[in-house]
Amino acid sequence: MPRTAKVAAISCVFGKLGAISNAVRNTVEFYASPRGKKTMRRYHHIGIPTTESKPGETHLKHLKLFVVSHQKSEFGVEWMRFEADAAVPDLVRQVPHVAFEVTDLSSELVGREILIPPNSPSDGVRVAFIVENGAPIELLEFTDPKHPARLSNQVDE
Repeated sequence: MPRTAKVAAISCVFGKLGAISNAVRNTVEFYASPRGKKTMRRYHHIGIPTTESKPGETHLKHLKLFVVSHQKSEFGVEWMRFEADAAVPDLVRQVPHVAFEVTDLSSELVGREILIPPNSPSDGVRVAFIVENGAPIELLEFTDPKHPARLSNQVDE
């Protein structure tokens, strides 16, 4: 396939992903948790692994990760490039993930296949990755209600 056709195809796919991402970005849904209680899950972002440097990426040395924050994308796309020795499962390195903001991370993990255990990559947020039908899913719990990455703080921006 010629390079221009590949670029057009990739642009089309990301355009559709972006439209979907933007449409559901501020959607709040409630689901029954494993314990039968209702729990909130709000779509937060899509994370796409890459091996190429991207404009605007930030190096998170402690995670051995270069990232372009979802906050820099009008469609909530996060780009991730890992150092060779980053302690990250291959599934996260190779497969895009969808992230959801949750109200109770611990209850969301009950009965799930945990890929990356709960941790705090920055102050005010706890994250974990689970596997759902072979796909990585990131769950975020904001312990700081004013955290800048918390979507409910960005609804009217």
